[in-house]
Parts: sequence; C-alpha cells; structure tokens
Amino acid sequence: MFKYFLYCVIFVTNIELMKSQDIEALKQKYAQIIMDCAQKFPIDQSDIEQLRSRQMPDKENVKCLFAYPSRLKKAEQFTDACKFVNDENVSDGSKGCERAALIFKCSVEKAAE
Repeated sequence: MFKYFLYCVIFVTNIELMKSQDIEALKQKYAQIIMDCAQKFPIDQSDIEQLRSRQMPDKENVKCLFAYPSRLKKAEQFTDACKFVNDENVSDGSKGCERAALIFKCSVEKAAE
C-alpha cells in the first residue's frame, strides 16, 4: 500500500515539476511535498530529540520522512528524463490526458534506468 502511495506521489509530483520552469516555484513544490509527507508520517518531540542527538528513532514514520529527499532526487532525475513530453504535440489541447499518457509511457521506459 505504501509503495503505491509513493508511486502516486512521485507521478503527481513529476507532472507538476514538468509544468514548473521557475526554480523558486520548484523549491516551493519540494517543500510542500515534504510538508505533506510530514503530515502523512508525523514525528513527535521525542523523535526530534533523538535526531538532535544524532540517533535515528526506530519508528517507521521517521524513516519514511528521511527517505523522501532521495525519492525527490529520483523524481527530479525522472523529470529531466521525461521533460521532452512537454514539447510533444497532443490533440486534446490543454486537457492534459494525452500528455499524462506520454508521461506514463516515458516513466515505464525510464523505470529500468
């Protein structure tokens, strides 16, 4: 279940990142994703204290929260690899369905990389 959630987040993130050309907007999107992740995987004060003392709490939520930066880096690499989709001609205009299908196709092709 968690695996599918992550795929969904990465897919939606990549669609949004492809739309964004502005670096500041991109940073804000990353920050929002991390905040959303923190809501899904909340940590408490004792977790924060352990982290300050350079110890990793043995809780799934904390581990998942720390997994996000590497997933975001992979999402950025995916975005760069599939950026060409924005330049493809599609027949449904701004509806975005065909472009989403192209993004999916690209993601399947690039998944092995």
